[in-house]
Amino acid sequence: MKVLQINKLFYPHIGGVEKVVLDVAQELQNSVNMSVLVTGSNRRVQTEYLDNIRIIRTPSLGTYFSMPVSPTFPFWLRKFGKEVDILHFHYPFPLGDVSYLLSGLSQQRIVLTWHSDIVKQLKLMGVYRPLLHKFLSKVDKIVVTSPNLLHSSNELAAYKDKCEVVPLGIDVNQLVDHVDEARVRELESQFEGVKILFVGRLVYYKGVEYLIRAVKGLSQFHLIIVGDGPLRQSLMQLATDLDVAQRVTFWGRASEDDLRAFYQACDIFVLPSVESSEAYGLVQLEAMAFGKPVVSTNLPTGVPYVNSHNHTGFVNEPRDVNGLRESLRKLVENRELSRVLGENGKRRVNAVFNRKAMGARILRIYETTVN
Repeated sequence: MKVLQINKLFYPHIGGVEKVVLDVAQELQNSVNMSVLVTGSNRRVQTEYLDNIRIIRTPSLGTYFSMPVSPTFPFWLRKFGKEVDILHFHYPFPLGDVSYLLSGLSQQRIVLTWHSDIVKQLKLMGVYRPLLHKFLSKVDKIVVTSPNLLHSSNELAAYKDKCEVVPLGIDVNQLVDHVDEARVRELESQFEGVKILFVGRLVYYKGVEYLIRAVKGLSQFHLIIVGDGPLRQSLMQLATDLDVAQRVTFWGRASEDDLRAFYQACDIFVLPSVESSEAYGLVQLEAMAFGKPVVSTNLPTGVPYVNSHNHTGFVNEPRDVNGLRESLRKLVENRELSRVLGENGKRRVNAVFNRKAMGARILRIYETTVN
């Protein structure tokens, strides 16, 4: 069986959807003939291989409204799509949907993984929505990453008979079995007090400003912010203005080795996102795999589905600084509670969110869709 995954970007670009595309490709590369079609950063098409996975990067002129500008994408989709049995799209990626409608492809079955609704570019939805629904009418199977998202998505309401919930998964062993213990000890000694960790891009929907406001008033803590983005300088200024800068470290981007060490070294993991652009929060799963309690927010997406309130951590309303502070206070002051919630999280990841189970369900969808 030949499968072509279609997405905006691919590894080594770092992002939640890109991580899922990579995980599906790696998990199924020995079960199907797997290729990936994405936009690149050059003016010429490029083909490369990662193990048994063929990666095709199409020409691009840059990005506009967070969407690659690749006028020839429909051509490349038609060229490489004719070779396969299944086209596996990842949404949101309007260029991919529109390219399919322009490609003339009709023999291939279509699987679509729905990661989130479009949240930010709502003004463009008036133009794009008719095209989206024309595309959805042609899709054979829609993979939705959580029951929360299925119930909250207005766009999917008319297509629930095509939908199947498949939780995203991570390779727990690959993550936790490759930790540099010496590096962990270095980080543990570098930061005093209870170590609170955030990992992600410093952009509006991550809600890091509310996290910085929440830690003011806590004692015996150190907040470590791993990641970079356009809000870094303003967030650093906020920490200074609130007189917590000495207990907040902006680490910037971290290598994969350092990231594993941070997960192991931290005591609490926080994902304070405030908008539904945060579709799942795979970083929650990674922290849970290391047995860390999670504090997150009650979004209409997969975020609270991953972090089960009062079982693997605490879920607060978005932008609720006081609620976030109290959740952190409980964990800072009660190390036994943190341990129990962390152990619950580790069991939940292994039982519900492992990559092998995700891959098996995706493969079954491929097989039933073709047959």
